[in-house]
Amino acid sequence: MTVAARSSSSRTSLRSWIDGLLRDKQFGLKGFFPKSTSAALQARHHELRQGLAQTHKEPRTAQHDYGKDEGDRANTSLERELDLGQKSRDRALLTSVDAALKRISEGTFGQCLNCGQEINTKRLEAIPWVRYCITCQELIDGAA
Repeated sequence: MTVAARSSSSRTSLRSWIDGLLRDKQFGLKGFFPKSTSAALQARHHELRQGLAQTHKEPRTAQHDYGKDEGDRANTSLERELDLGQKSRDRALLTSVDAALKRISEGTFGQCLNCGQEINTKRLEAIPWVRYCITCQELIDGAA
């Protein structure tokens, strides 16, 4: 067998191996992601769900139970506002994590939702629920 024939045969087998990987649910259409990413997303999902469920179980302060003076009322109001803001951020993050898990199951994880290009691996490692490549994110942030 000639060198060219062996090289062609190697490329064909490598290509079929890559095609097989791309069809596997643990790989996106455009790139590989480690199983640990899926596990990290599932752990974060569970943590957020538990946190939100816990806040629903905690007893709420009655509307009239602000305390005796204006300082107590201000502190209670500020605490309530901070709690509501945190719950809102947690719900938004939970939605993003759910969407990332859905993209994993669909085999599109790692693709930018805007341009379809592959999202940089380091970006995905830092923020696994990210939806856009850095270029598209900068365009979106600049428009806002």
